[in-house]
Amino acid sequence: MKTYRMKAISLLAAWILAMSGCLTPVSAESFKEEQNNPAAVENSEAEPVNAQAPAIEWFSGGGAFQIGDKALLEIKASVGDGGTLTYQWYRSADGNTEKGTAVEGASDTLFEAPTREAGIWYYYCVVTNTNEQADGKKTAQTVSKAVSVMVTEPRQITVDAAKPVVEWISGGGAFNQGDPAVLEIKASVEDGGTLSYQWYRSEDGSAESGTALDGATENTYHPSTDAAGTVYYYCVVTNTNEQADGAKTAQAVSEAVQVTVEEREDDPSVDPEPGIEIVDAKKPVIEWISGGGAFNQGDPAVLEIKASVEDGGTLSYQWYRSEDGSAESGTALDGATENTYHPSTDAAGTVYYYCVVTNTNEQVNGEKTAQAVSEAVQVTVQQPVPEVEKAQKPQVEGPVGGTFYESDAFVLKVKASVSDGGMLTYQWYRNKEKIEGATKAEYMPPVGTAYYYCVVININQQATLEKTAYTVSNAVEVTVKEGDRPKSAAKPEVSGPSGGGTYYKGQSPRLEVEAQASDGGTLTYQWYRSSDSSRKGTPIEDAAGAAYLPSTKDTGTVYYYCMVSNTNDEASETKTVSAASQMVKVTVIEKGAIKDEVKRVKPVSRNTKTDNKKTDSAIRKESVRRAANARTEDENQVIPLLFLTLGAGTAATALMIGRKYYR
Repeated sequence: MKTYRMKAISLLAAWILAMSGCLTPVSAESFKEEQNNPAAVENSEAEPVNAQAPAIEWFSGGGAFQIGDKALLEIKASVGDGGTLTYQWYRSADGNTEKGTAVEGASDTLFEAPTREAGIWYYYCVVTNTNEQADGKKTAQTVSKAVSVMVTEPRQITVDAAKPVVEWISGGGAFNQGDPAVLEIKASVEDGGTLSYQWYRSEDGSAESGTALDGATENTYHPSTDAAGTVYYYCVVTNTNEQADGAKTAQAVSEAVQVTVEEREDDPSVDPEPGIEIVDAKKPVIEWISGGGAFNQGDPAVLEIKASVEDGGTLSYQWYRSEDGSAESGTALDGATENTYHPSTDAAGTVYYYCVVTNTNEQVNGEKTAQAVSEAVQVTVQQPVPEVEKAQKPQVEGPVGGTFYESDAFVLKVKASVSDGGMLTYQWYRNKEKIEGATKAEYMPPVGTAYYYCVVININQQATLEKTAYTVSNAVEVTVKEGDRPKSAAKPEVSGPSGGGTYYKGQSPRLEVEAQASDGGTLTYQWYRSSDSSRKGTPIEDAAGAAYLPSTKDTGTVYYYCMVSNTNDEASETKTVSAASQMVKVTVIEKGAIKDEVKRVKPVSRNTKTDNKKTDSAIRKESVRRAANARTEDENQVIPLLFLTLGAGTAATALMIGRKYYR
């Protein structure tokens, strides 16, 4: 009864509204569909479909640049809903992507960051997808990460005088009072500077406690042996290069040599004990050996040794050749029996030479010979260097930056080369500041984040015009974190998905998960579908985002879940760890069906056993009461509509007619 009354009142109200011009007529088929499917009326409007958020595929650029350099940033993004992508670049002082300032006119995938002034700035891009076909939100945005652009002043490279190389120092040992002693040092430098010498005396061998010796400014020095005792001597070698535009001098300190003077023994003729003393030949004293160094192929090379003996014996010499500088591996050179030797410079390479000095004394009644072995000197033969006007600019590879931990013991490295025979020197910089003492091809950065680069200088003294040339390596960002590198990526924390439920065919449900990883790794997503609530689902092709729009083309129930993976390349062992979301159910029904959640009226029970044993009379009375209530509810729904639309007079007339006729 309720249904028919509702139909009658609805028809009457619709007729009156149509006659008054306040209601647009509808077709009979449409009206019939609405009456037969009240749930379809309530849910006839599908949930809105929003524009899809863009996916950023890659983002490149950033680093260190000099004023005036080109600093190009580029972004690549895509979207799967057919929308149109637009771009807006932003500039930030601290890398915060929520407080940036839009760069005027920077609305393309490629952006050239300004490099007119020195400083460090951060840039990021906001990508907007506009989809006019979406019936919900027509735009969606994705914000890229921020990259830094460090702009520095043009580098003013200075060349300092090269530090001398002390090849050897000789002459230390034990001496009798009054015996002669000679100290000698051999040093070299490759930048063409002039070497000078200053000898020092020290009581304990420490360079900090040494005292400069007046007039001891040659590469040789004759220490006094008048007083018994032990004294240490060392030499400071200074290279002075007036051609250098930085520091014009550089010094090297030799190691200290020990000179021990012993008291001379009493006259052997005064012997308190009778008998004959056995006297052996004295061991020769090697005062110095010289002549080692670097030579071009075909250049003359001369090695020379100076030795002495105090027992009047005769000295003889034998030169040896060694591949590693060891006396044990040396080979005697035929005919090399003078105190000088001319090594061959025909073949390029490095060879070591030393000399064995023998003292022969036929006057003694003990051992008639004694020997001393010199230290080895190095002879390096280089291929001839062609004459050049300007020093060659070094070719430099590296360094490589990245993120590391203290436990990695990461070392920055550059590989440099020249073909003009020049000498390469290195200087590392951190954020434009010279790092003191970082003058080798390798450098270990401390904990923290900074930009590093290396200046490699080629010094070629054979060049006739410009004797130096330099190359600045690429600048790299290096982050060194405290402690040990983690072994495994962190397990992602996943919540959701949201969006499950019952939908009509053609509606557009949206499933979405929220995830995060505590180690800052990169999150990736893969959605799965399953016919039951087990996690034996099938991966869905192209469903690789935090949100997924399941199909509602076919009716039925499907279960969905998302597998979220966190990838942390900093982990030493397990770089990727995954976690599954909760399972969510999506049920698709025909448009004419009624969703469970929209059923409002509970049907009257027909089972007397389960309905408190109500009598037939009670059931009939309850039916009449419900019908009356339903009629009143129907009228209550229609009356406000009529009064608002037609006014009080016309609405009252319509209701009176309806009640009189249909009751």
